[in-house]
Amino acid sequence: MTIASATQKVSFTGNGSLDVYAYSFKIFATSDLQVVITSTAGVEATKTLGTHFNVSGAGSASGGNVTFTAGNVPASGELITISRQLALTQPHDYVENDSFGAEDHEESLDRLVGIAQQLNENANRTVRAPISDTGISMSLPAKAARASKIFAFDAAGNPETIQEVGTYRGDWAASTLYALRDIVKDTSNSNIYIVTTAHTSSGSQPLSSNADSAKWTLIVDAAAAGTSAAAAATSAAAAATSATAGASSATAGASSATASASSASTASTQASNASTSATESAASAAAAAASADAFDDTYLGAKSSAPTVDNDGAALTAGDLYFNTSTNVMHVYTGSAWIAAALSSASVVERTAATGSGVTPSGTTGQRDGAPAVGYFRYNSTTNEFEGYSGASPAWGSIGGGAGYFKGDNGAVGSSAGDIFRINEAELNTSTEILAAENASAAGPLTIASGVTLTVSGNVTII
Repeated sequence: MTIASATQKVSFTGNGSLDVYAYSFKIFATSDLQVVITSTAGVEATKTLGTHFNVSGAGSASGGNVTFTAGNVPASGELITISRQLALTQPHDYVENDSFGAEDHEESLDRLVGIAQQLNENANRTVRAPISDTGISMSLPAKAARASKIFAFDAAGNPETIQEVGTYRGDWAASTLYALRDIVKDTSNSNIYIVTTAHTSSGSQPLSSNADSAKWTLIVDAAAAGTSAAAAATSAAAAATSATAGASSATAGASSATASASSASTASTQASNASTSATESAASAAAAAASADAFDDTYLGAKSSAPTVDNDGAALTAGDLYFNTSTNVMHVYTGSAWIAAALSSASVVERTAATGSGVTPSGTTGQRDGAPAVGYFRYNSTTNEFEGYSGASPAWGSIGGGAGYFKGDNGAVGSSAGDIFRINEAELNTSTEILAAENASAAGPLTIASGVTLTVSGNVTII
């Protein structure tokens, strides 16, 4: 039996339910198959024969099936890799003068071809130099030499390890090939840049406005310290002049030199402080912008009608506010609807003072609410009594001990006896019913106004 195919590995993607996967190459024993599951997160796990899966078709040139056991079916999106992994041994023993079995010999040859395919597949997944490369060595440096280093290639293309993140190339120049991580100095402002995209330079400095500016990243901003550096240079020049002029006074010259060194140190400190201030200013600006945006998303401003989205077009959230210019009322969003965030003084009961009185609504009988609800309370200036709405008959009734009011002080100083006479109106001008379970009394004579009815189902006494 020949091995006509170079295939020795197949891959599938699981769907969460399929448990049988076919392989199309020859194996000699069920243990010759390796099954690896790669999760959607990229984590590989080698499965165990007999525990996670079973194999059929060992010895068949056309292959067979891998069947996963219950509870081990590959999940949706997982990658199944089935490969032939033969032991690198020769199991056949050829005995001298024994019969030479063609099948046994061919199986040994098939096994050798399978091992060769296996090694070739492994080699195809390694890092290799092109066949055209000559005079190179792909050997890595020794373990101790490469520990905690960066893998790179030297000028000859051979592997090496380096400590530096980038290579300093000195002052920037046009028409120069710059490699990734090369570091240069912009001589127009002394800024330091690192290459983020390999390219051949063009144009002119400063690099911040160069056509290739997107291929550089600023790592040291020295431009902000340019003024201080110039001042330091001036101080140094002055110190040199003082040294020459002070040949007769070595002490004075030394003092000038010391002052110059101090000025240079101060300039360096100022440059560092300037860089720190720039960073802090940028952070403060970003924080202010974020705060302004957050406020703008909560207080939506003055609007003529209720908004349906915030100022960024996003969905409203509970606690959002806006001022309605049509009603001059602030509104708050509950999470499902806008409600008034403040009450008008016309809709609340005021008080005269902390220990004073509540200001109760007052009006005539004809000024009662047109559509009252049970529990309404007011002072009736027609009957001179407090009244409440019960919804029963009569709908409006007096509050405070019955109809009428008291009159005529007893004149006794300090007495709490109250007034003398209880006054009730002489005319009934509202249709009234005395229910069967009620007793009523009034001082007469009593006149019933035209169109008004008095229905008596209970007991009434007119004095």
